[in-house]
Amino acid sequence: MQYMYLFRILAVAGWLIAGFTAAGQDNITLLFAGDVMNNKPQLTAAYRPATDTYDYHTCFQYIKPVIEQADVAIANLELTLPGKPPYTGFPLFRTPDVMADALKYAGFDALVTANNHANDSGPDGVLHTIEVVRGLGFLQTGTFKDSSDRRQHCPLLIEKNGFTIALLNYTFHTNGIGTTPPVIVSRIDRKQIAADVAAAQNLAADLIVAFFHWGEEYKNTENAYQREWAQTAANLGVDMVIGAHPHVVQPVKMLTAKRPDGTQKQVPVAYSLGNFISNAISTNTSVGLMLQTRLTRDTLTCQTTVSEMHYLPVWRYLETKMANKRIKNTYYALPASAFGADTLNLLQMAPAPFKQLTDALALARRVLQGSIASEKYTTVQQVFGKEWENLACSAQENRQQKQQQKPLIAAAGGTAPPLTAEIGAATTPATAATAQTDKTYKIQFMACRTANLANHPFDNVSIEKNEQGWYRYLSGNFTSASAAQKHLQKVKLKGYDQAFIAMYENNRRIN
Repeated sequence: MQYMYLFRILAVAGWLIAGFTAAGQDNITLLFAGDVMNNKPQLTAAYRPATDTYDYHTCFQYIKPVIEQADVAIANLELTLPGKPPYTGFPLFRTPDVMADALKYAGFDALVTANNHANDSGPDGVLHTIEVVRGLGFLQTGTFKDSSDRRQHCPLLIEKNGFTIALLNYTFHTNGIGTTPPVIVSRIDRKQIAADVAAAQNLAADLIVAFFHWGEEYKNTENAYQREWAQTAANLGVDMVIGAHPHVVQPVKMLTAKRPDGTQKQVPVAYSLGNFISNAISTNTSVGLMLQTRLTRDTLTCQTTVSEMHYLPVWRYLETKMANKRIKNTYYALPASAFGADTLNLLQMAPAPFKQLTDALALARRVLQGSIASEKYTTVQQVFGKEWENLACSAQENRQQKQQQKPLIAAAGGTAPPLTAEIGAATTPATAATAQTDKTYKIQFMACRTANLANHPFDNVSIEKNEQGWYRYLSGNFTSASAAQKHLQKVKLKGYDQAFIAMYENNRRIN
């Protein structure tokens, strides 16, 4: 497979969220993704005429390694699986069962299914969707076979690493399509939420998460309805609120909950994660978020806290190429900040879609400016030896062949240097130090073939070009080694784990 090598190296491309466990602490990482959509163009792209089947696995091959780094990954399945044709997109989302199989391949552990399209295939569709996803090993909540099934799966308990997470899921409507008993679609209702929260508390859940389907489509700010129900849920005992439905990114904020016992608690709210995979074409709707949270429990006090919260922009990329004299479209969910860097443009995007990517990434960052969650930058690390080296080296050359046919990205050969390791360090022996030696330090976080890489998170960046034509990106300029060491730790926290200190004597690089 032509993208095999890139697929493998991206196993460490996203967040390195496994992290470390401090003494006396237990940790778990949760990952939340937005709307999984499947419109008519996606159906057409996934169809395989030779076998009269559908296949969505390719859509997730570049995001899969990032998802798999989480202990628990949860997505919003905003479609139905009727189990038989006709398969349709808007206004009734009827999708082949293999979409669920592809989401399992992508690394998701749980799906929420209460949304405005839950009844698009009628009561049989509600049942079949539940049976398919649970049959594949997913944890699932939001829609239920009957009242007994609801009692078993709401709250949905997710147990991992010694933690118990309670997941609740509600929708504000079902597009006017009634729910036919005995199946149930959970609706936003104060009494029901209170009962579900109480049940979760009785089961000693470490964290109670409510996933709401709500809000106004295509608006980048939450509305009064969302704020009201987020506050209500928090006051009733929900510890984290996740939102979906607007199909665009909305802010991540903190609410102060006033609990029935008189205590107060800070509750994070992600009002909308936007689309995870779709055929959306606008700058606004083509980008969504994956939200990563780390829970930490003190083993002495047994107190659980949200110790980290980060977001990763996800961009919908439509690749169009010729195959057997026919145009073939493929939809991808891409970790946007990785592919938004020129050096990582390994898909050989044409200028137009590449601009769409960078515009969408910039928009998401503007919307989330001031949010409580910070961006976790994705970078491709030099972990798989020559595989990344060959990719980086061949990518620049392959761009020139785009007019004929997109070349194999994982071309073999070459010994290009790793992305963040030192490139072409000076080999001349150091001369004897003089009394006037001026020592300075910088942090090298990137080395690439591009001289004007803009998508990095640092100020005060200098760029050096070595004899091999590689550009070394350096942050800061310090006269103190200890100050450089402190800055190095900040750089690594941004995701550049292989950054290192570059040393200078009298402005001459010595390492």
